[in-house]
Amino acid sequence: VLDEARLLAPDSAILQVATLRAHSIGGTMDKGCQIAAQALSGSASTPDIVASVGLMLVLRNDPQGVELLRRAAAIRRNPPPWYHLGLAIDSMMHDDVGATEMHLREMSELQVQPFVALLFVANDARAGRVDQARERLSLLKNRMPFGSSSIKPLI
Repeated sequence: VLDEARLLAPDSAILQVATLRAHSIGGTMDKGCQIAAQALSGSASTPDIVASVGLMLVLRNDPQGVELLRRAAAIRRNPPPWYHLGLAIDSMMHDDVGATEMHLREMSELQVQPFVALLFVANDARAGRVDQARERLSLLKNRMPFGSSSIKPLI
């Protein structure tokens, strides 16, 4: 459906990003990378589009993603919390606890999402705050729709 919508509005960067996300989740990332290039060429000065593509690339462990996120964050004053998701993941992969904590603080309101909550758990454990990590994990398990059995012990 998104591919067909893109044919009707080929200059729509938002449709390109939505299609990129669908291909990323669906496992057809080669097609997603083509769409990402199209989105960037048409809207490189739009920080949210650049950041969306950057986040998808960070989630794919592509180093270009963090550069796109940094570029978008530099352009947009007070970037929204979701910009910091990719930056926090990149900081974690580089074992930079200080930068990770800075980015997590910027996105603390997103902790209601299980994936983000797990980043907080992982960072607490990495920083040596094991008791706090266990407490956060316990809270997360209690919020899960399928109960605590849906999360395997991490700590």
